[in-house]
Amino acid sequence: DECEENSKWNNFVDSIRSKLTVKQVVDGVRAGGSLSFDYLLLIVTADSLAALGLVENNAPNIVAAMLVSPLMGPVMSITFGTIIADRELVKVGFTALALGMFISILFGFIFGLILGTTDMPWGFGDFPTEEMKGRNTL
Repeated sequence: DECEENSKWNNFVDSIRSKLTVKQVVDGVRAGGSLSFDYLLLIVTADSLAALGLVENNAPNIVAAMLVSPLMGPVMSITFGTIIADRELVKVGFTALALGMFISILFGFIFGLILGTTDMPWGFGDFPTEEMKGRNTL
């Protein structure tokens, strides 16, 4: 009888552990995919690295921008939210991803306008660089 009670207790403890682990994973994914100051700052930092890498014809800068970019957090939120049927998690992920992509496009547009209209070292004669040509489909 004591062995059966011990077995029930162990099953109870194991179920609590597994639920806690799932909750920790969900909370981690939710935190990684939500909008925050850190997320927005990392987006702008990645955009700066990518823009400078393209302008300076420097592939390692572009790879560094990919490593710095936090866009995988919202993608994981969307995927995980879809799998566990958590609409709020999917919504938060889509919002963060859409805003991050919008900021990146806006940053690139403004950066291109500034560099394209000035006589900075990267002026008219240097465009497009080999890095830009390599990423162009036209």
